[in-house]
Amino acid sequence: MQQRAMRSITNIYLMNLAITDLMLSVVCMPPTLFSMVMNCWIFGNVLCKVFAYLQPMVVTASAYTLAVIAFERYYAICRPLHSRIWQTRSHAYAMIMLVWVVALAANVLMLFMYEERTYNRNGLTCTPIYEPVYHFANQVYMTIVLLAVPLVTMTVLYGSVIRTLKLGIQLEIAAVDSVDQENSTEDNEMLQRKPSYIQKLKAKLRSSKRTNALQSRNNTVIKKAMVPAMESSLRSTHIQKSAVAKQRVIKMLIVVVIIFFCCWTPSYIWWLLLMAGDSFESLELSVWNSDLNTFITLLTYISSCTNPITYCFLNKKFRTAIYAMFGRKKTLRHHFQKVYFPVNVPTSQHEKPLLNRSVSTTFSPLHLVDFRAGMPRSIVQARAEDDIALA
Repeated sequence: MQQRAMRSITNIYLMNLAITDLMLSVVCMPPTLFSMVMNCWIFGNVLCKVFAYLQPMVVTASAYTLAVIAFERYYAICRPLHSRIWQTRSHAYAMIMLVWVVALAANVLMLFMYEERTYNRNGLTCTPIYEPVYHFANQVYMTIVLLAVPLVTMTVLYGSVIRTLKLGIQLEIAAVDSVDQENSTEDNEMLQRKPSYIQKLKAKLRSSKRTNALQSRNNTVIKKAMVPAMESSLRSTHIQKSAVAKQRVIKMLIVVVIIFFCCWTPSYIWWLLLMAGDSFESLELSVWNSDLNTFITLLTYISSCTNPITYCFLNKKFRTAIYAMFGRKKTLRHHFQKVYFPVNVPTSQHEKPLLNRSVSTTFSPLHLVDFRAGMPRSIVQARAEDDIALA
């Protein structure tokens, strides 16, 4: 966030996601690993209650931050006319505050459900207080709040985003085919006209001066005729790049949902089975396995490790800013500063610098919508693709 160009709305959400992942590694990993290694609880009764509360709270904040990012992308891509409210910092900070309020309030009961107890002569354990059936009910509640709600939200919203992007890709492919067809038609017409046009010129040209003058004029006409062809070629190239970028976004969104599902679903199913076995003895569920429990626990931590890769390092703009910040590649730093902090670039009195402009642009199913006049369209397209696509 030290780079001014990286202070976008999406990056504000990613910063909150990074904070939750860092807290997850600090709050969840050390006590869990110590308990596994020592086979007992060594942090006391107060920390037993605190960690029992903080761990699901941080997980809730991380899951709902992912859901908020899904909402931001849904409104930006599928509802561009309603996305202005999502493109303000005040709204982003309000949503982050709401995420933390929900995370704090949704797990208050955990403060009163665990305590330190002696389980044998050699050690202590941080264990539930009440009857197993109450903890089974609480586990069902946590599965719904921490897993089902964010997962369903991301699946539905990203499904809509993917459908919208696919529609845009189909329209852009049709536009490319139309441009190619127009170019081939124009080339055929020029080839058909060329012989008769040259014959007429030969018949009319009598003097060398007049011949040179008309040839010069003919070259000018040909150059002017080439300009639309070049413009259509550039337009076709941009459409193809846009389609490739959208396909990359679709793949990334699918990866996001799959990673969240694969990393967290086994943990909640595992603990539901354990709680059900303790609560309903008639079911005779004996599923405890120490190695499987360790694997499932590590799987949940992998989710926090993959979030920076999925959301940040797959973003070319983010990688460039990282290189510029650490100064590992001077050429990239120079390029980053040249693009986002241009010097010796004259600006009119009424034209604002690039970084100070408020832009609300995005992909729509039919075309790129530019809500602000005066912004060069190439800049609008580049910033919309880079900020929204994150790819």
